[in-house]
Amino acid sequence: LYALAQELDPEGVKLALGVAERLPKKDRAMALDILIARWAELDAEGAKAWVMTTLGPLRGRQLRALIEALGRNDPANHLAFLKQIEASPDRGDFGYGDWFFGEWGAVDPLRAATAALELEHTTSRSSALGAAIAQWALTEPLAALRWVDELSDAEVRKNSRRVALRAWAETDGDQALAHVLAMPEGLERTATVQQVLNAASRSDPAAAKRMIDMLPAGQLRNAAVSVLVGSLAGNSPHEAADLMAMLPAEEQLGHHCSQIAAGIALANVEDAKRWAESLKSDKARNNAEAGIVYTLIRTDPEAATLYAAESPGHRTFDHAIRAWSEREPEAAYEWARTQRDEELRLGALRVTLPVMAKTQPASAAALAAELLQGEDRAQTYEQIGVAWANADARAAVEWAMDGALHGDTRPVKSLMTRWVKSDVAGVANWLGSLPS
Repeated sequence: LYALAQELDPEGVKLALGVAERLPKKDRAMALDILIARWAELDAEGAKAWVMTTLGPLRGRQLRALIEALGRNDPANHLAFLKQIEASPDRGDFGYGDWFFGEWGAVDPLRAATAALELEHTTSRSSALGAAIAQWALTEPLAALRWVDELSDAEVRKNSRRVALRAWAETDGDQALAHVLAMPEGLERTATVQQVLNAASRSDPAAAKRMIDMLPAGQLRNAAVSVLVGSLAGNSPHEAADLMAMLPAEEQLGHHCSQIAAGIALANVEDAKRWAESLKSDKARNNAEAGIVYTLIRTDPEAATLYAAESPGHRTFDHAIRAWSEREPEAAYEWARTQRDEELRLGALRVTLPVMAKTQPASAAALAAELLQGEDRAQTYEQIGVAWANADARAAVEWAMDGALHGDTRPVKSLMTRWVKSDVAGVANWLGSLPS
């Protein structure tokens, strides 16, 4: 479609737009983007007028496509149009300056960055300036940084420097990091080191790992490793695991351990278990085990339950056995009933019986009466009642009324509330039939 659009003149674009507007929604949006961009190259004023009148003022991705194209084609002459849009109270949540100035910055970064500073809307100015500087730093990082250092506003200068260094890190992480390490020690240097490593990891994870060796041992290095672990955990869990080993036990972050273990478990559960066991911190190890359980739940909830049952504290056990119960209620219940560890058995029954109640409420209620006592029974009764009420509210209430004669009124109150919301007349008739 893009190749075809390049062959069209303005009249051909108009005809094609008429066709594009009749396409299914998912295809229409893409076609309009391409055609509007082509029109803006040929007849910018005509494209502006069509977008603003035909599609409505300041709406959506087609306006973005137009502005992006204007940023590539004589942007200085279209700056007033962009300012008009950015200053409009009807602009909504859309921001267009970064698209315009990103394109402009790719061809004339100095003029783009200078013009971005003149925008009145603070949010627009910040995103536009960042877009221009990021493009500049991809090809001339030192020139971009020298220009940034001349900015008078300290906050704008700090944010712009970070943008330039992040962009530089995507093309030459070693040089960008060396530049940052020459900064005075302090919070600003630490934060910028982390951002540079994070940016480098997106384009070259292996290079980002090598960059860690450039950092002196201590707090700065540990903070950088933590950021890099978080960046790699989702897509490169083995590399993130290698980095995690560099951290002291107290800094092995729990949520990253869970994500890493889950990623490794997708390929090989036993490898994930071995990695979890190697962690120095109990908290990190517990979180890694949780990640393994959540991965297993999706493919083998029985195995997830058995693994969770072996973990100290059984943090993820309820999630695992509930998933198993949903898939194989009788097998999960039978396993729960036969556990010798009392805490584990009671916890499993509190989960499996309410799940069983979705299809066999009377049986689940009878088993709860037989196998549970005290608060365990009361809590399970409430959940069984809810499951029962979803299928037959009257039967659930009558069962709860029988329990109320033995002193526990909580299920009755809960189930009556549910029933009356769905069938007021039925409740009234039932109440009228009761002995006084």
